[in-house]
This record gives sequence, structure tokens and C-alpha cells, in this order.
Amino acid sequence: MDIRDKLAIQRTVLANQRTLLAFGTGALAIAVAGVTLIKFFTGSWIHWAGWGLLPCAALVLIIGIMNYKTQNRRIGQVSE
Repeated sequence: MDIRDKLAIQRTVLANQRTLLAFGTGALAIAVAGVTLIKFFTGSWIHWAGWGLLPCAALVLIIGIMNYKTQNRRIGQVSE
């Protein structure tokens, strides 16, 4: 494996890490939106929409982690 291949694999690893951070940021934004709706809109359907966003945030984070692990495994197979 020459230097170009090693650098390409390193770029792919960094891109995978950046994607995981993007999923985390998205999940955090969804969770903050949900908490904001819960705190500021009591007794309306918007309040319940806020509660609905919290599991969505957890789901986005879980999908991001699963995606990261899958891609990391594939990258490891290629680099061997």
C-alpha cells in the first residue's frame, strides 16, 4: 500500500468521524427544540410535539452511531 492509499484511508476515517459528529449535532438540536417546546408551550398540542421530538433525537443519535460503526468496520476491512 503506497502513501496515496494510506492518505485516502485516513481521509475516509476523518470523514466518517465528521459524519458521526453531524449526527450528534442534529440529535442535540432536535432535543433542544423538543425541550424548548415543552418549557414554553404548556397545555397545547405543541407541548406534546416537544415530547415527540425527544425520542426522535435519541433515534437520530442511535442511527448515527450504528452508521459510524458499520462504516468503521468497512474501512478497517479495506485497510488490511
